[in-house]
Amino acid sequence: MLGFRPTRSLYASEPSVIIVQLKHGFGNQLFQYATARRLSLKLGVPLKLDLSFYRTHRLRSFALDRLSIDAGVATAWEMVRWRGPRVLIPITHPLGIVPRLVRERAFMFDPSILELPDGRCLDGYWQSYRYFEDVAPTIRREFAVKAPPTERDRQLLARMERGDSICLHVRRGDYVSNPVVRKFHGFCSEDYYRRAVEQLAAQLQSPELFVFSDDMPWVKQHLAFEVPTTHVEHHAADSVPEEMRLMAGCRHFVIANSTLSWWAAWLASDRGGIVYAPRQWFADPSMNAADLVPPSWHRI
Repeated sequence: MLGFRPTRSLYASEPSVIIVQLKHGFGNQLFQYATARRLSLKLGVPLKLDLSFYRTHRLRSFALDRLSIDAGVATAWEMVRWRGPRVLIPITHPLGIVPRLVRERAFMFDPSILELPDGRCLDGYWQSYRYFEDVAPTIRREFAVKAPPTERDRQLLARMERGDSICLHVRRGDYVSNPVVRKFHGFCSEDYYRRAVEQLAAQLQSPELFVFSDDMPWVKQHLAFEVPTTHVEHHAADSVPEEMRLMAGCRHFVIANSTLSWWAAWLASDRGGIVYAPRQWFADPSMNAADLVPPSWHRI
């Protein structure tokens, strides 16, 4: 009987590729894509997306297909070959097939990720601008929303471009309602927003606020500012990419401890605006967010 002795050379005939597991909300997907895209660009290999998370987690949905991204979708077979489900690890290791899954070891920036070879699958959050800052123009281009803005959005974007527009984002939702999420993330105080707007407006000739939030009734009741204010609340809950485009249309930013407003500010940062961000990003003191916020942003 012929013997079968598979080795790592089984990968030799397969195309090189970087795979990234996408999970959770839109802002997280952007970080995951950007880090993996930088790696694929450096290596000159295609990027593929593992979307298996969204088959079992119905509270979040994949939304990057509404952007101008350059990636395919990983097949189930590719996920077995590159990622290796846990139940197969005891079987595949003795056969010489080592899963090429790379899990994030800590929240802080890990420079070794930028030196990975091809044929790897990334599993993590990768929330640091340092993973993709050297390919920033490509990331900004690929994060453009494919569909043109509506007439209402187009008019708002024109107003934002003409003046000293300030995007102010208030993130509440499960940060407030879910005790576990609240203990981990926390949320920005009213004092933070007032101090940030006061300091930012003092530097501008004609400041105008454009307020975005997932809890606009709370914002209207608790936050009032001595500058002209427009509450942007016409987008549906599933229009997050379009809302991010509007947010990024502003010149200056007061962001929440939210990946959505982080991305809006970062996408616009090549225009030289001023960004205020919370000094404490997480309520959990064990989380170190030193590599998340660019040094040019103001922390209060």
